[in-house]
Amino acid sequence: MTFRSFLLIPFLLLSTLHLAAQDTVTVRRVVDGTSFTTGDGRTVKLLGLALPASRAVTGEECRQHLADLLASSSAVVLVRDTSVQDRGGVQLRYVEAVGESINRRMLLDGYAAASSAPRHAQGDEFARAERSARTDKLGAWSSERASSVQCSGITQKGTRCLRMTTNLSGRCWQHEK
Repeated sequence: MTFRSFLLIPFLLLSTLHLAAQDTVTVRRVVDGTSFTTGDGRTVKLLGLALPASRAVTGEECRQHLADLLASSSAVVLVRDTSVQDRGGVQLRYVEAVGESINRRMLLDGYAAASSAPRHAQGDEFARAERSARTDKLGAWSSERASSVQCSGITQKGTRCLRMTTNLSGRCWQHEK
């Protein structure tokens, strides 16, 4: 066995594992901006994404954008990472349609925020995609639509919170529950 053959074996094993970790499904219904149900009834959440906490886009706009991206293909490919399910049993997957990563497209268009929990292989790439949308002021990062407001939450002392927020709820990170 040559040295090249020795190097080729791990590559072949990894590529077959990657192929086994894919599943092609049809989309039945988009639930929200980061999840959908499949034709066989499974709920799938786009791995590495969270809804943006911004006043610039609503959850319904994020859901509609995901629906538009998924409608471009009759079937989508689900790609597994190290995280298979979240705590609620929902499948976490990278989603590909028409040769494009839907997870990454949602970030580039500004309709999702990168989430590092749970850890996943494309975390750095997703963070770069979100930064690109922020730089280009797309979607949730659109400055003309986003405006800060004072948090409407009440502190433990009974006074109004002084933090500013762009969350749609009008509450800062500490008072949003």
